[in-house]
Amino acid sequence: MNNSTIVVFKGESQYDVLRFFSDYLGEGFESFGFTVEFVDLLQNDWIVNLTNLLTSNNKILFFLGMNGAGYDIKNGEISLYDYLNIPFISYYVDDPLHLYSRIGDSIKNIIHVFIDKTHKDFVDKYMNISNTKAFIPHGSKKVDIPIPSVDEKEIDVLVPGSFSNPDQIRDSWRSYDPHLSSILDDIAEEAYCNRDVHLMISAKSVFERNNIELQISNTKLFSLLSEIDLYVRSRMRMEIVNSLTDFKVLVCGNGWENNYSIPKNIKIANAVPFSEIPGLMTNSKMVLTVLPLFLYGGHERVFTAMSMGSVALVNKNQYFEEHLENYKDLVYFEWPRQDLRDIVQNLLDNPEQMMRISESAMEKALADHQWTNRAGEILKTFFIHKAVSEIKD
Repeated sequence: MNNSTIVVFKGESQYDVLRFFSDYLGEGFESFGFTVEFVDLLQNDWIVNLTNLLTSNNKILFFLGMNGAGYDIKNGEISLYDYLNIPFISYYVDDPLHLYSRIGDSIKNIIHVFIDKTHKDFVDKYMNISNTKAFIPHGSKKVDIPIPSVDEKEIDVLVPGSFSNPDQIRDSWRSYDPHLSSILDDIAEEAYCNRDVHLMISAKSVFERNNIELQISNTKLFSLLSEIDLYVRSRMRMEIVNSLTDFKVLVCGNGWENNYSIPKNIKIANAVPFSEIPGLMTNSKMVLTVLPLFLYGGHERVFTAMSMGSVALVNKNQYFEEHLENYKDLVYFEWPRQDLRDIVQNLLDNPEQMMRISESAMEKALADHQWTNRAGEILKTFFIHKAVSEIKD
């Protein structure tokens, strides 16, 4: 047993997803022999608990917070982590466009971890952050639940994930100056049709066509683009789900009741607890994931679907193409270039093929894409960061 302690902060997140991720990473660190202590920032006595940890005899290796939970804790005017000379690892699970206020240089002794390589590249290019950065995708955790045969599964396609009405999102920028709102409309359309490039590239292209050059690192622009990202993501989810009228589809997540165009034969389960999703996946022949702006990164829902014996359907990106084989480990689609209905129907017509894919996928996910794997990658990043920082000039 290693005598070092890793402190993990737990904060607030939708469906408590990040709290579960924190638990899973903690289990991963423990499997490598480290002691893990959690500080729950939602508890009234979290300051007392943290103080007790700091004044104990524990040798703290590093602090970690998902999406920067705990990043703003200070000792006076100095970051706690700089004061203690102990690194803080911030593991961002969404695009920096949504988290830019938490990504900065207020902490010197920090490691930024991104779940998509293009997110790291974005920060390098547009946010001028010189701290240690790493790319480490989502992981998954296999839950010990009996997995029925393909024929016994009751759901054809499960669609977990939240939904926001894209028309309402678009209305939010219609209140701006009409010249700006028109530009934002054009960026949204370009981004929707070109999901294989970063949203910032789409924005620059539209501005250039209008002979305008903006300061790209402007945080107000980041805020506008985050709205467009949510619009594109929600529009894709809505149109894809609405196309699957011929199948037994269950969508689960906040906001789907606001999709007024959803066909009546598609079932909606609002706000299903995260802990119940793996059970739904085992009872689903396919699990559909419409990726956010992940061009080179993995997503927990894909890896969990693979771990739980379902066929993962996901829009193609470079990371999945390089690490997972189409129609062996999962099934890719390209929306709107491909008709997803044909892909789903062909799979339903070939239950043996689905069984082969799910078996290969589970083997791959359990070997390479668990949260324990990610804990090992975080530890490797930390020890390299530490070794370099200790080299004397």
